[in-house]
Order: sequence, then structure tokens, then C-alpha cells
Amino acid sequence: FPVTINAMMDMETKYPGICIPMMGLHPCYVKENYQEELAIVEEWLAKRKFAATGEIGLDYYWDKTFEKEQQLVFEKQMQWGLDYDLPINIHTRNAMGETIEMVKPFAKKGLKGIFHCFSGSKESAEQITSMGFLLGLGGSSVDQSLKGELILQ
Repeated sequence: FPVTINAMMDMETKYPGICIPMMGLHPCYVKENYQEELAIVEEWLAKRKFAATGEIGLDYYWDKTFEKEQQLVFEKQMQWGLDYDLPINIHTRNAMGETIEMVKPFAKKGLKGIFHCFSGSKESAEQITSMGFLLGLGGSSVDQSLKGELILQ
């Protein structure tokens, strides 16, 4: 994890104003040592400003071994978004409904952000946007007919 953070910070130094980092623990990297990883994230959030807390969220596509830990980590990082006045960048895969439900109480407290690479239904899109969150509509992640309809709205 520190290796990837150093590489990210090097990119920011090399391309100032172009590469603007986010800080967060991606759900695919939540393992047995998640508390140590979270401590690193919190240390970085406390010492400098980032563009967002992210990518954070739930990902049950490959493995559900650490499902409960992913939920705890997601909740903690959403709170940090509020604490540090940062938007969040959400990664969710095979967990859209649960992710939306977990975001709702934080959105009510003023948390903002984006569901990047949105691949959900029109109903999910409506729930997300009604909370004040944005949708990232990238490439093949969205059915083309739905993408057109979402963009027009």
C-alpha cells in the first residue's frame, strides 16, 4: 500500500495541477490487515488535502470473504469524507443496493460524491441522484440505451 501511495504522490509532483490524488482503501484490498491499512489512510488524510476519499465502497464480484470488513471500512471512510470535508468516489460491484443503503445516512449528513463506472439500473440511478450524488458513466459499464436516457435527464 505505501508503494502505491508513493507512486501516486510522485505523479502529483511530476504533473502538478493535472494529477490530483484521492486517498482511500479500495474494497478489493480489504483483507485481514484492514485496520493497519486504514491507519495509513487516516494518517495521510490528516496531514494534507486530497481531491476525495476514494476509491471506497463494496465489491463482492471476486470474493465475499471480507464482506463484513468491507462494510466497516466503507462506513469508516464515508465518515472521514464528512470529517475532512471531502467528496467520496464510490466503487461498487455486485453490491449496488447495499451500497446505496449504506450511503443514505451519510448523504443525509451532507456527504457528496460520485458512483464511478456506474453500472446499475435506472431505479438505482434515481436513488443515487436523489441523494445528491453523481454518476460516472464510463465506456462499457452502462447499457448504451440506459446511458443515453441518463444523459438526457
